[in-house]
This record gives sequence, structure tokens and C-alpha cells, in this order.
Amino acid sequence: PQGRTNPNCFDYRRYLMSMNIYTVMKASGIDEVYGYSNRFFQITAGLRNQTLDYLEENMGKDEFGIASGILFGMTEYIDEDTLTVFRRGGTAHILAVSGLHLGILYGSLCRLKRKKRSIPFDTSVSLFLLIYAAMAGFTPSVVRASLVILLHMLSIHLDRRYDMFSCLCTSMIIILVVSPNQIYSTGFQMSYIAALSIAVILPFAGEKIKSRYIAPVMTIQAGMMPYQAYVFNYISPAAILTNIPLIAIASLIVPLGIMMIPL
Repeated sequence: PQGRTNPNCFDYRRYLMSMNIYTVMKASGIDEVYGYSNRFFQITAGLRNQTLDYLEENMGKDEFGIASGILFGMTEYIDEDTLTVFRRGGTAHILAVSGLHLGILYGSLCRLKRKKRSIPFDTSVSLFLLIYAAMAGFTPSVVRASLVILLHMLSIHLDRRYDMFSCLCTSMIIILVVSPNQIYSTGFQMSYIAALSIAVILPFAGEKIKSRYIAPVMTIQAGMMPYQAYVFNYISPAAILTNIPLIAIASLIVPLGIMMIPL
């Protein structure tokens, strides 16, 4: 694949390397298309495709595109103008399954178990999150969030103090050992910048900003803005305001949308 053609601009070769793709080719034709060889991926991909088919049949084109992005991170059904609005408004992260989505699901499931957490319950939660992560394609942000949640559950059952910064570093090491080229992925970089902003900056920002809803949003945006300015050549000051209602709406859409899959 061709590498960077202009200094400090998009590097297509590194982008493909982050997805473990090292060669490009032109095919004169395709005789057969094969699916996943792994049975687990066949099942989860089938669930996702069935859900998408149902949504497409029962929703308008624009609504279906946004729903597919919010639930599964699939933005190919969203027109470019709508994507641009999300990007310029600093809210495009809602269209890529991330730690926000996994966190909302994990929090919703934990509310079902108000009493002392049990190993069978947390095992069921882990399996549920694993299936959803597979349906979302195991993107870097999803894998990171899944590992951090797993470490959080282990800390509860092992009676150990949970330290978010240590868990983030542990998850980063695991991901890079398995796939070192993820270090080139902007999704990987943005996911950890956002999460590390919460782990490092939020404890200090929380003392100044008492709202538990506004403080995390402002912390993440403050941490992300230098990266966005460097990589994408723009920042969105309005993102601080637009993300507050967006996250509130997502906290309803995501769990309700996922509940629709088995129904």
C-alpha cells in the first residue's frame, strides 16, 4: 500500500497495518465469497446482520443509518453530509462503538443486580459484553473498554483496589502484544487519550466542577482537543455543550437498542 504522500498527513500504509493488512491487489473477478471460519464470529455476525435487516425494514433511511452507527459503529449507511455534521460538532464518537457504549451497557446491567455481586452474574455480563464486542468488530476502543471492565470485575471478586490508570496501561500492553501495529491506529490513540484524560485529569477537574455529568465531558474534550488539532486540523469548542445531551440520549438508545436484538 502507498504510504504518506504529504508530510504529516494521512498514511494509508500505516492505517492498513493497524488492521493487519499488508498487501493490496486488484482482482479480475470473484467466484465465491467466504464468510468467517470461526463459528463464534459466524453467529455474532449473523445476529448483527439480522438486526440491521430488521432496522432497515422498519426505519427511514436516515434513521437507519444513524441507528446502525450508534449500535454497531457501521457508518457506511450514513450519507457524507450527515457524517460531516457529526464530525464538525465533535459528536462523531457516538457513531463508533467505544468505551462509552460498553460503559452504558455495563452500568445498565449492574443496576439489575443491586445486591452483592456474584461470580455467575459477572460471568454472564462478561459473556454478554463479549458478544456485543464481536458484533461491533472488536475495534481498539471496544477491546480496551472490555478489558478494563473485566479488570474492574476481577478487582471486586479478588477484593483489590481498582485503579483506572493501571488498568488502562494493562489493557494497552495486552492489545499491543497481540497486535503491535494498533499503535498506528487513530481509533486506538483517541480511545486511550479519552480514557487517560478521565483517569488523570478528572480527579482534579472534579474538585472544581461539581456536576458528575459536565465534568467528564469537559475533561475528555480538553484532553482530545490537542490531538484533534494536530491530526484533523480542527477543533470543535461546541463539543463540550453538544456532548452533554448526546450522552444522556445515548444512555437510553444503546441499552434499548441492544435489548431489541434477542427480541
